[in-house]
Amino acid sequence: MPFVVAAYILAFAITFFLLNVRMSVEWVAIALIGAALLTGRAKAFFRDWGVFIVAVVAWQVTDGLATKFNFPWHVTEMVTVDRWMFQPVLHGQLPTIWLQRHLFNPAALSWVDILAVVVYSLHFLLPLGAGFILWLANRETFHKYATCFVVAAILGFATYIVFPAVPPWMAAQYASHCVRNAACYKLLGNPFPVIPWVYDVWAHTMKGWISTNNGNAGFAGFSLGYDQVGAMPSEHVMYPTLVFLFMRRQFGKIGYIMVPYTLLVLFCIVYMGQHWVIDGIVGALYAVTVYVAVMKVYPWARSYFARNPLPNPLADFEPRLARPALSDEMVTIDTRDRAR
Repeated sequence: MPFVVAAYILAFAITFFLLNVRMSVEWVAIALIGAALLTGRAKAFFRDWGVFIVAVVAWQVTDGLATKFNFPWHVTEMVTVDRWMFQPVLHGQLPTIWLQRHLFNPAALSWVDILAVVVYSLHFLLPLGAGFILWLANRETFHKYATCFVVAAILGFATYIVFPAVPPWMAAQYASHCVRNAACYKLLGNPFPVIPWVYDVWAHTMKGWISTNNGNAGFAGFSLGYDQVGAMPSEHVMYPTLVFLFMRRQFGKIGYIMVPYTLLVLFCIVYMGQHWVIDGIVGALYAVTVYVAVMKVYPWARSYFARNPLPNPLADFEPRLARPALSDEMVTIDTRDRAR
């Protein structure tokens, strides 16, 4: 049965790649429902996954709301940090610029472009598919994984609101964008750094894909928009890091296969110009922080306060508050009774 489910998921992914249909969270959820039917555990799936899927779909559908708050956009910080981190190796060059100068050919479609797009497109299929594996292996671990996933998503969404981060391809092309949109100058807040041209490898690859569909077929109308300035943190790195932590916990050494995959994801998103390197590092830190909070800090705090409950400041007053007040008539009757 595991091989049947694996073949089914693989067929789903290949079909969507060939048709060039984005594997949105809605389609991935439908695919997992089919996998649950194959395993004969559909009833348990809806019971355990229902709230999780609703939360994830709601988060994805409302992604575009992060751009409605008009916080100043940020670019300088990421450019400065990336240059500082790679100064000993690249001598001031940005990693995205260096990778594209050495690997990218705007006149042709290379295997690197295709690999990067395929890995980038697994954004939802990989973490939700990993959740399905955890669910089959250990329902308690899956529930903790789902909690971490939702908490990390909420933290990321909050960051997108207060710290809109412009990705490299958009930062390089922003000069022409500002010509058409004067409002962008108001959004920038700080002087916009001038960086060399960065190609949008995703758009370049889609032009040479097998199918030119390139859309979210069936569910595009349910989205409130796409957040183009949500580079920090990188969820493409955050979720594989979370998968690694739980796979290592559940399956031991085999979980370390996620380490090279996560590094591959980081390479792809930087090469494509979709993220800065610091975006990926912060995404991994978000995953580790949430994992430690849910798996370590919360159980410790719950156990500690169970052994050491907080003092009740009203404890001394509870007997008085519980005793009913005596009227004058009751006091008189009580005095007569004592006299007898």
